[in-house]
Amino acid sequence: MPTNDDDREARALAGSWHPGGDAGAAPPQPGASTMAILSLVLGLASPFTCGVSSLVAIPLGVVALLRIRRSGGALGGRSAALTGIVVSAVALLCAVGVGLGLVLPAALKARHEGARAGCVNNLRQIGLTIGVHLQGPQGRMPDGLEQMLPNYIADRRILVCPCDGHPMTLPGGVQCSYHYVGRLSQLTNTSVVIAYENAGNHGEKRNVLLLDARVESLAQREFCQKLNESIEKVKMQWDEYTPERRKAIEDFYRDGCVP
Repeated sequence: MPTNDDDREARALAGSWHPGGDAGAAPPQPGASTMAILSLVLGLASPFTCGVSSLVAIPLGVVALLRIRRSGGALGGRSAALTGIVVSAVALLCAVGVGLGLVLPAALKARHEGARAGCVNNLRQIGLTIGVHLQGPQGRMPDGLEQMLPNYIADRRILVCPCDGHPMTLPGGVQCSYHYVGRLSQLTNTSVVIAYENAGNHGEKRNVLLLDARVESLAQREFCQKLNESIEKVKMQWDEYTPERRKAIEDFYRDGCVP
């Protein structure tokens, strides 16, 4: 079905030549393209529609420009179509930028929270596994986390925090994000820290594993306080450790607070 622009173009072309007419007569003025005007109106409205009207204004403006060019001067409105396209494109880009500015932080936060929850779950599984090791034939904590592979921990990924891009390398080439105190004498206080993650994985928070398999997420100041409290509790049985083992334990609790 012909559009208004098609009819106007046909009438303009038909009226541009009159047999036997006055050769000096002024040519008819081109009529403005309806599509160009609509593109301009919708483009000017796009800042108030969050760029939604731009989705219509831009294709209308492009089609209008093609028809104006094809009409050979029979249709006008090129400036209106161009203005509609440019204003619509700018409004659409601004709307996309604002949308990304709102969505990306929320998405990144959700991803970070998911990774933190994965790290907490890793430590909790490690704690439960150490508890199983305590109930085993040897009846004691393992000397190193790598010793629990593969009999107690089948999946090595449990030893790596999802946010840790530079995990440590334990004996045997095992990648690990968690510092572990090693074997301790039987303790009656189960709130002693026995493992903690590398610094910087979760911003200012540090996940720590307690002897009873509980996991706490602590700010740096609370984290250091917890380590200091833990070593004081361990030192209550200090005579049960060799000098070498004492130094290793002290290094574990001291190094966690070193920036």
